[in-house]
Amino acid sequence: MSWFKSSPFSSPHEAAERMVHLLAVEGEIAGTPLSEAEREMLAAAGPIPDELSAKARLLVGRIFDKQTNEDSDPRGFNNAMSWASDSEWPNIAEITAQVVTERNPDRRLRGWAWVRDMTQLIGCGLLSVLLMFAVVIIISMVFHWK
Repeated sequence: MSWFKSSPFSSPHEAAERMVHLLAVEGEIAGTPLSEAEREMLAAAGPIPDELSAKARLLVGRIFDKQTNEDSDPRGFNNAMSWASDSEWPNIAEITAQVVTERNPDRRLRGWAWVRDMTQLIGCGLLSVLLMFAVVIIISMVFHWK
């Protein structure tokens, strides 16, 4: 099954810590390093100071600007985000989700993409109904039901 991915992390907490580590590295590059207390607050769930939230938002935005392909590194920031938010919702995952939402506020399909999506949806529905009819006909022929 090529669509099924196994986690490169041993736990969601490890994925959150990896995100915080990547954020700290980006902070050092940008000249705004994170202290150990700030790292712990970002890796845990709960309230955080507004200045730390703003600092983390800027660094997450810089990380997104630098990344080109989200599947290139299984332990990269984007992939860690999908695994970090599995069990609990750490602060780093919440801040990242807010940055993504701010960058892409309206993700609805428009134009021909919407038409193509609706056509596929209706086609799958019709095929499902036809498949159910075929199963009933085959079962009735096998058991000679009238």
